[in-house]
Amino acid sequence: MLPQTVTAPSSFPLRFPVRESIAARLSAVLTRGSLGLVFLWFGALKLANESPVVTLLEHSFAVLARTPWLQLLGFVEILIAVGLVVPRLAKIAAVAVLLHLCGTLSVAVVAPQLVFAPRFPVLTMEGEFILKNVVLMAAAMAVFLPSLASSRREY
Repeated sequence: MLPQTVTAPSSFPLRFPVRESIAARLSAVLTRGSLGLVFLWFGALKLANESPVVTLLEHSFAVLARTPWLQLLGFVEILIAVGLVVPRLAKIAAVAVLLHLCGTLSVAVVAPQLVFAPRFPVLTMEGEFILKNVVLMAAAMAVFLPSLASSRREY
């Protein structure tokens, strides 16, 4: 049986068939690559002591805003980036992304005044920065979950 094809919506000016397997592989590569780029960029900024999150860290997890912890955090983010683009390491890296971003989201609990102002649910700029991590977590889940489904099919 041939794989089904996916076509663009009728409102899209061009119609072209794309095999599901190709679309799935391409979306996985793009998801891993874009997450990897984000983590590489953020990690490099921390290693260069140019990260805009230092002020946020100083008011929530102060120890992480200082040398060598900031650079260690940046190094870990770069390792996550490398793991995301290496298919064999992507599942482990996706779990690392989830753990890392849970730590980032915890700022809303540790220092809610940095996230909400004047009160919940109004977000500060930092709150918007932190909340966007929910999207990054969803992308990490999109990398991780298919590996669970494929490992279950093997048994």
